[in-house]
Amino acid sequence: RSKAEEKQQLEQMEQMRTEFKSVVRVARQVFGDRAFRKKSDAISKTMWDAMYCAIAELLITYKEVDFTRAKDVIATKFNDSIRTGFFSMDDEKTSATKFMARKEYLKDMIRKAFKEE
Repeated sequence: RSKAEEKQQLEQMEQMRTEFKSVVRVARQVFGDRAFRKKSDAISKTMWDAMYCAIAELLITYKEVDFTRAKDVIATKFNDSIRTGFFSMDDEKTSATKFMARKEYLKDMIRKAFKEE
């Protein structure tokens, strides 16, 4: 590989690292210690993965401070979704289509929370 390609790859890796850190910060701000508990009676690993992907995609348009301001509304909407059983059918074998549907649902939920806060 050329020096230019190596430099580009390093820059891409640094960008991914920065994005990942932002997602982790937002998840911690909104959900506290619960954000990194991958399994509970009501919440599957797949659902958390969909949430992290939703946050990552929304961070393209919104800022971390938007999540911080709306964290109580986001957490309430999220908990309401869990209580209604929206995520109860997820498991590690969840299809890609179902995963994408969950992620889009979560993105819409968060956007609505931004409007309500």
